[in-house]
Amino acid sequence: MSTNIKKFKIFMASPDDLYEERKIFGEVIEAINRSRGDVEGFHLDAIVWEKYAYPEAHNPQAIANKLLGEAAMVVVAFWNKFGAPTKDFPSGTMEEFAKAYEKRKATGKPSIKIYFRQPTPPTTLPQIDELRKILEFKESINDKALYKVYVDDKEFKDLIQEHINAWASSTVKPAEIQSVQISDTAKIEPVSDMRSVLGALFKEIEKKYDGSEKPNIYFGLPQLDLYLRQLDENNLILVAGDASTGKTTLLITLANIISASGKPVLFISPRLHKKDIGERLICNNGGVALNRIKSGALRDSDWSPVANAAGRLSEQPIYLDDNYSISVSHIRQTITELMASHGLHLVIVDGLNYIQQGNDKLGQALRVLSREHQVPIIGSLDMSAILSNKKYYGSDKRPLLEDLDKIGDFRAEADTIIFMHRDTDYVDNYEIIISKNKDGPRGTVKVRLMSHLCKFEEIEIE
Repeated sequence: MSTNIKKFKIFMASPDDLYEERKIFGEVIEAINRSRGDVEGFHLDAIVWEKYAYPEAHNPQAIANKLLGEAAMVVVAFWNKFGAPTKDFPSGTMEEFAKAYEKRKATGKPSIKIYFRQPTPPTTLPQIDELRKILEFKESINDKALYKVYVDDKEFKDLIQEHINAWASSTVKPAEIQSVQISDTAKIEPVSDMRSVLGALFKEIEKKYDGSEKPNIYFGLPQLDLYLRQLDENNLILVAGDASTGKTTLLITLANIISASGKPVLFISPRLHKKDIGERLICNNGGVALNRIKSGALRDSDWSPVANAAGRLSEQPIYLDDNYSISVSHIRQTITELMASHGLHLVIVDGLNYIQQGNDKLGQALRVLSREHQVPIIGSLDMSAILSNKKYYGSDKRPLLEDLDKIGDFRAEADTIIFMHRDTDYVDNYEIIISKNKDGPRGTVKVRLMSHLCKFEEIEIE
């Protein structure tokens, strides 16, 4: 656990009929503290009015307002009751929202999340009056804030778990990531003499020379694989490009090929649900169109290849992590656990833009992970925000190394940088551009995207 713990108060404003939601709110925050806070160096304190409205309090609303003023995030929720009036507002919950909203307008904080539970149909005049007040309040904030409507406790739990995790990822900056230090548990290697280094090195050279050892990373595209033969176990590789240029397809192909040889692969994707990844792997492995797999409109001739592909994949050591909110700490923990239980040959992160800590030192942090665990890490990066400006000004649309400087430190830290570029003159024709390649050649491979099969094929140049 980090010694520099950052503490944040999260305040829940709600009438007294939402007891279960307040209980869930506390449980979710405790779960986040256990799963992430200890690792990333933060602690969230759940503030609900039951904790502070003790009998001796002369003005419990004043106490609530003071705690509200210290909150980094405010959760507001309503169900059937609007709440008891206070000195200045129709209800305490409305007062807490109003004060939080005014502070946010003035300072940009706190973050405010608003939820309405689907109301129980009212059967009495007082219940109708309560519902009317809630509807009027909802109408009054239409131009001020977005809100979510939910139907039961489970959906409320799913919503706040997602929203608080996302807030924590974008707000909390773990000290470990800022300084990009190797974790305390990292293995420290002894100093090596030159004789032992050269002895091990010559064994590797001999294996590569006689062809008995395949490269660590190969895509099944002969020309591309020839460029990348020198990649080793502690390389950081970046696959970057505009949106819809086949980055995920290239990584899906890589995961399938490497795991088919029995080598364990960790595939992390905050972008896609694991079901979507599975469908793409079956498509890539079985040669059946993705749209038919997704829709279930399979032809009679499709069943055999789909079943065979599913059977093969079920035996392949691919481990899927589709958490939507990830951090470098989360990646480190997952790698550590899988290394201990299964070993890992490759780590794929499809969606580096989704790592919430930001990109300033992300390349350095991932390089440290690769060195620390002696496993290559390959990640995809969406450059559409940068490349859209180039298109607007009529510049060359191909991504360049200097474009990466506007995103973070990937240009300096990655051993190999592969750009994906679509040739607009030919709809399915793409270029895989090796722009940086430590100790290896650079060049361009012409490929054709077979999107329906989640595959690329090389184009022979006459």
